[in-house]
Amino acid sequence: WGLAEGETVVFDLGNPEGGSPGVRAQTFAQRNHELRIVVDPFGTGQHVAVPSPVVDIVAGPAERLVLVAPSEVRPGEPFALTLRAEDRWGNPAREYAGHIALEGLSALTAIDLAPGDGGVRRIGGLRLERPGLYRVRGRDVAAGLEGESNPLEVRPGDEGALLPLWGDLGGESAEACGTGTAAEYLSFARDMAGLDFCAPQPRACRVPPSLWPSVQEAIRAHDEPGRFATLLGYTWAGSTCGGGSRLVLLATDAGAPHRCCPAATESDVAQPACYPLPELYAALAGEPALIIVGGCGPAPDLGCHDPELETLVEVWSGWGASPWLLEEALARGYHVGVIASSGEWRGRPGASLPGSGDRVAHGGLTCVYAQARTREAIWQALRARRCYATSGPRILLRVSADGHTMGEVYRSTTPPTLAVQVAGTAEIERVEIHRGNETVHRWPEADPGLPGWVRVAWGGALARDWPRAVPWDGALRCHGARIKSVIPYGFDSPARGIVLESQDALSWRSLTAGNENGLLLELDAGPGARLDLYAPMADLRIPLDDLPFRQELGGSGLYVRVEPRPAGSGRREASLVWNEEALRPGTVPYYVTVRQVDGAQAWSSPIYVVSG
Repeated sequence: WGLAEGETVVFDLGNPEGGSPGVRAQTFAQRNHELRIVVDPFGTGQHVAVPSPVVDIVAGPAERLVLVAPSEVRPGEPFALTLRAEDRWGNPAREYAGHIALEGLSALTAIDLAPGDGGVRRIGGLRLERPGLYRVRGRDVAAGLEGESNPLEVRPGDEGALLPLWGDLGGESAEACGTGTAAEYLSFARDMAGLDFCAPQPRACRVPPSLWPSVQEAIRAHDEPGRFATLLGYTWAGSTCGGGSRLVLLATDAGAPHRCCPAATESDVAQPACYPLPELYAALAGEPALIIVGGCGPAPDLGCHDPELETLVEVWSGWGASPWLLEEALARGYHVGVIASSGEWRGRPGASLPGSGDRVAHGGLTCVYAQARTREAIWQALRARRCYATSGPRILLRVSADGHTMGEVYRSTTPPTLAVQVAGTAEIERVEIHRGNETVHRWPEADPGLPGWVRVAWGGALARDWPRAVPWDGALRCHGARIKSVIPYGFDSPARGIVLESQDALSWRSLTAGNENGLLLELDAGPGARLDLYAPMADLRIPLDDLPFRQELGGSGLYVRVEPRPAGSGRREASLVWNEEALRPGTVPYYVTVRQVDGAQAWSSPIYVVSG
């Protein structure tokens, strides 16, 4: 049998008649998406592409409002608020229209969005006169949508004082292996995500030499001093034995990428491969460049290190958590700061949520303390390690030691005093101060737990290199206890979370790569009650009378933990001062981590205290 010329075959995709579950499109919006069709005309296993339909993948209906405000302004200083409607997968709901009531801005009480607004509005010229901490709330009563901005602090300060500015330092556009052009990528970062700066990081070996000038032109065209800064960069992705992943940032929009191998789609005889990592160090010597040790694959080898170039490590991205990079760098005595990025390739820098694939977490963000929204000021802040990382939310964090800021190295003859201020986007579970890799102070100092509640959590990665993601699809059954209510914890993707639930059992879908997922369970439990947990990596019987419980499972920090649900602090703001007992010899790094009750996290860059 075969098809003669002129005969057709009709495929009806997504039609649920006849019992089909239908077809779900990819979870991210994309113009000109090709539904690629290939055929094997002779049954030889040799498939050939045929002309295929091209469609636009569009966002679904709005399911939430996102409000983005600057983290700090001066009294009376004009600022802008970005308001965005998103569908369940984090795409801008471009057809959304609605009336949104606002709280927290006396000069603006409501705003209307029309379909022509594309699901977003940037409202400029706003002012707040009174110092303090503000959060702006938006609500569309008719559509049942609501959202709250990140904390905004009105704070007096001198001209040129350091400001917290937010950016995304990792991701790819279509010039490499992403979605949308570099110009579209940067426009989204500025107009949709409300970022202060952005640096696409295409894999150098994936960018054809003929397309690199278009990346440079997008960087130039979108750099807008005072509103939005762009930085040119690329990813050097050598194998682990050759040094592993490194993100290169350049101080200017000039310069060509150094590749660990020739470009994938064109022969590049003019520029040979720059491999292994010491050759990249040599090539960048004397150039206005810095290197970020990347947390995504290939896994970096920290045995390779250039202290002049490598000033930062990545502790979080949408591909998972990698705080081990900071821990190992400090154990080796390196002076590094921390950043987080989205690792975004779907065209949504600064507003990156995982879909149904192997991305596991909300994209991270980096906050720098800079003197201005300019490329030069942000570059200087990154070089000085004056920055911190979050798992996505714009948690406001200030850390100082004897008046010295994040990233500084200073000499002291007395024990340091650390001051910490946090304003979260949710209730703060805990704030921890670390001396090197030792936790030396925790706030609140004691957490009795919530009566009648337990937290079941699991996390870690399969390895530091690919494949990192671990499937945790599993189930839990109660013996001698009844489930009164359950709250999913740490799930960032709508494709994951609770699947089935009853009074004595539940099941879930989960995927982690260094990050943590879990469940908050309210139980009616009698003496001798236990939980049975079944997952690909674990088959556990956990007596509730013996909590807390923790089982290590190998891999790269794989674990299951069951504990009383933390009571938390009951507050979204914290301010604490901690005094070191004695001056430690040598150079000692101090840094702060923050965890919210919703699982969101922040890491400060260390401050390095030198005795003597």
